[in-house]
Amino acid sequence: AAARIAAERGELSDGYRTLAAPALEAAAREAAGAVEYVLEVCGQLAPLDLSGSKWRALDAAERRARAHMLSRMRLDEARKTGRAASVADVGLSPAQLELSLGRFRDLCPVSWARARKLRRGGAGRADGGLAFAAEFNGKLFVCAGEAELCAFLARPVAFVRRHALPAELPVALPAEAGMAVAREQLALMGFCPVTLLLAAPGLAFERRINRMVLGSGAHAATYGGQTFTMRGPAEQALFVEEPWRFAAQALPAKLPPALRAEGASVPELAQLPHIGYCEVHLGQLLVAALAEVSELRPWLPSLSPRDTALKYVGLYLKAHNARSPAHVRDKYTQRLQLFTQGCAAAAATAPDAAVQGDVLIKTALLSKVYDEAKAKPVLSWIEP
Repeated sequence: AAARIAAERGELSDGYRTLAAPALEAAAREAAGAVEYVLEVCGQLAPLDLSGSKWRALDAAERRARAHMLSRMRLDEARKTGRAASVADVGLSPAQLELSLGRFRDLCPVSWARARKLRRGGAGRADGGLAFAAEFNGKLFVCAGEAELCAFLARPVAFVRRHALPAELPVALPAEAGMAVAREQLALMGFCPVTLLLAAPGLAFERRINRMVLGSGAHAATYGGQTFTMRGPAEQALFVEEPWRFAAQALPAKLPPALRAEGASVPELAQLPHIGYCEVHLGQLLVAALAEVSELRPWLPSLSPRDTALKYVGLYLKAHNARSPAHVRDKYTQRLQLFTQGCAAAAATAPDAAVQGDVLIKTALLSKVYDEAKAKPVLSWIEP
């Protein structure tokens, strides 16, 4: 703080000139430059709270220096005995860490040995993973977290010498490089392989559409000579950890209709073509109707089993048609109930008396049609 005030006034104290090197003296004129210089040379910068007395600050500095010296002593002892030791508090810079990395580079050896996942130890950390780095046999290894670091310090040989990384590793592309790749050159036609595998498949149209998500070039990765795009950073991280699991996916034979705009929702059933409408809406109704036919097994003596089943399916489709008015669906629902009751009556009676059940249901249907027609105006009879 005194050096900063002196630098702002254009002068530096004699004591500061004596203790500081010329390069540090020049960098101290700007606080940011001094911090960068100290981190580059020493590899570590411990902030101190100067709000209290100077004795409190000196005590904090002494305790911090003591912890640093203990870490150095543990590292020296581990080097002599051939054991692993943490280098989190020994004053290494990120550049020195990168130069001394072992054959695992920045990948966690514990995560690969235990779960076969390529987890990067320094991912998302400004120090490059120094907090969870350890030295063993002159090489540095970066772990994914505190638990992995403790396991590595306990048994480094089990994770380093008995396991080897695969020959081909995935590479996460920068946003600019991913956006520059044309969609025709992307694997899986640009669909996200992570959502394609993890999303639960189902018969519903919306669930099938949710599995097919187009990836973004800002979250791309290369593996096996192909470029894959993911939906977001979470899916990109999962893909980089286990690329062989997601790269083996294949697109279904039928793809969903292309969305007209970015962020558009699933198209309405009425907007689909006839084939799409039949597959999405009519297909579900047919499955439900056939399920009821197989359970009820309706049959009228005057019809064959095939014709009886077809008649039941036809009434079921009309009773559950979502595009029909409510009164039309109610009408065919009642007819379906009468048809089911007639089939049940025919099955319950003797074969000779089964014809009476058929006549009973036909008479009920004709009387219902007559009552509906009689309630209409006279002019309605000339409608085609």
